[in-house]
Amino acid sequence: MSDSAKNQQSLDAHETPGIPKASTAIATLFEKAADHLTAAELNWFSSSMRDQAALELDNVSQAIEAAGCMVASSDLSTCMQDEETLSRFLFSVSSQLDTITGFMKIGSEASYRLKLKAEAKSQA
Repeated sequence: MSDSAKNQQSLDAHETPGIPKASTAIATLFEKAADHLTAAELNWFSSSMRDQAALELDNVSQAIEAAGCMVASSDLSTCMQDEETLSRFLFSVSSQLDTITGFMKIGSEASYRLKLKAEAKSQA
């Protein structure tokens, strides 16, 4: 079995069937609600999702930096005692990055829809 096939098998083993990634779930909800949101609500999504993405990126950065420090100090064995623990950490980081991507996309989509509402209002 090739390395990429092994990696995919490992990824598949950590996915829950029928449960979408967080970014997919929040994007789907936003798309269903977006046409019914007011300009103020779109503005909130535009700024809040981007702010939340920035906070989450900072959290991920700090977690990865801490893991890097543990590796550099050879103290990894006390926190990441086995391959399963390390893989859980990496899958968690991947999930956080996926969620952050979803926040950023919703923020951008909200800005775009806010712009369209403003243009439609000015043409009316």
